Amino acid sequence: MAQIGSYTIQQRLYGDEISYTCLASHGERQVEMTCFPVREDLEIAFYVRLQRELELIAALEDVPLLPIEETGVDAGVCYVVHPALGGDPLTEDQFPLSLEKTLYIARRISQALDALHRLGLVHGDLKPEHIRLDAQDQVYLTGYGRWKCLQAQASSVPHLVAGALGYRAPEYDIHDVEPGPAADVYSLGMLVFHLLSGQLPFQPHTPLGWATNHLLSPPADIREWRPGTPAHVAAALQRAMHKNPAQRFASAGDFLAALENQHPISVPGREKRQPYWAEHLERRVPRPS
Repeated sequence: MAQIGSYTIQQRLYGDEISYTCLASHGERQVEMTCFPVREDLEIAFYVRLQRELELIAALEDVPLLPIEETGVDAGVCYVVHPALGGDPLTEDQFPLSLEKTLYIARRISQALDALHRLGLVHGDLKPEHIRLDAQDQVYLTGYGRWKCLQAQASSVPHLVAGALGYRAPEYDIHDVEPGPAADVYSLGMLVFHLLSGQLPFQPHTPLGWATNHLLSPPADIREWRPGTPAHVAAALQRAMHKNPAQRFASAGDFLAALENQHPISVPGREKRQPYWAEHLERRVPRPS
């Protein structure tokens, strides 16, 4: 059996070229490991920065991020050790969920995102597969660290970059804009919409179609897909999924408060002129002379 650090790899569970998760053992103790294969075309400094970020996350307490027990680099991978919690990731065949279950998941994920944002980190790859329910039905956010690797390897694995296109904020497709916490708020809005309706608010069939819809098309009202959804939930979703990052909620926690109707919110009106990103792109594309 393969060895990584002091751990014996027993079974690969799932993953791709960017990262994979496996069961491992340390003596008689079972653990899970997330492994990021070290690529020769990336400088070692990249993996040093990645490991530092993971160590910052490991120091967090009482946050619903999948716990980290150890990090390291060995056997050609940057690895992260987690306790073996059991359970499975969310899958689309479980949707739609009840409003109560959706709000519970949103509460846990918003807490995890806000903790990352306080560290100056962006999750960047929020999607159902990165929401883990353990054997006691507790929700944890996983997938942190992948966005940094996806960014670094975008040219060589474009199919993976496109893998979460249904949840990606429009600013990911603007080359001179650095996505920040507002991008995670947008992704959480898309996720909550999906959990409640069983559908995403756009239905394109190509990566270009997804990018175009995120950039230019206003999202559907959740009540068109799930009649009876409370008005405050519909309003919160519209604001979270606003094209302009500055018009979204200031934090994932603020989005959650609006979903739970803790305080009234205002929803920015539909733009009377062309959409926000259309103007942004137009300013950067010279007109023909």
